[in-house]
Amino acid sequence: MPSLSFTDRLSRTGELYLLAKSPDERRSGIYLATMPKSRGADGPATGSSSGDAPDGQVEVIVKFTTKYNADAHRVLADAGLAPALHACIPVCGRLHMVVMERVHGEMAWDVQQRGELLPYTVYKDVKAAIDLLHQHNFVFGDLRTPNIMCAPGASSSGSDGGSHAMLIDFDWVGTHGSARYPAILNDTLSVWAFGMQRRAMMYKEHDLAMLEKFRELCQAHTA
Repeated sequence: MPSLSFTDRLSRTGELYLLAKSPDERRSGIYLATMPKSRGADGPATGSSSGDAPDGQVEVIVKFTTKYNADAHRVLADAGLAPALHACIPVCGRLHMVVMERVHGEMAWDVQQRGELLPYTVYKDVKAAIDLLHQHNFVFGDLRTPNIMCAPGASSSGSDGGSHAMLIDFDWVGTHGSARYPAILNDTLSVWAFGMQRRAMMYKEHDLAMLEKFRELCQAHTA
């Protein structure tokens, strides 16, 4: 019996449940769904398991967007620094459907809003993610706390500080020195690094400056 395509497997799961809360997220179209776990020819079922998903199913995040850097996402997913990327498929015109693993945790933004410092292990993971993207000549471009997910467990370096981090939004990622920031960037916000503005060229130095801003939100390193 021929194996089902990814879209066939996803379509058999039924409804998509709106996960987005903020107006910005709703414009992006972010949903929660389940799909059957994939199964290799000679191995067990693969995919992230979840206590909230039925047996034989896996929870996934489904996002619709006009621009997405799947290559950069896969680079970090392979290193455990982003959720697994199941698919990035053109569906209509410039619109793409992105399907990724659901990671249970909280955004760094939520921790920031409570006035708490993030664990140093989170900073280490974010720095490792940016370093790895830069090795592949990518600029992340939007290193704000809503795009950083904190999940329980050991960090990518192997240290168990109670929380590790993943980057979760690859809409803006582009090639150093040739890609440009989107026209929707609100360059009136003070959060951006110097030189970051709508339609400006993207440089690795912007990521590094944003990383320093993020470090200030994390606990100091202790030997």
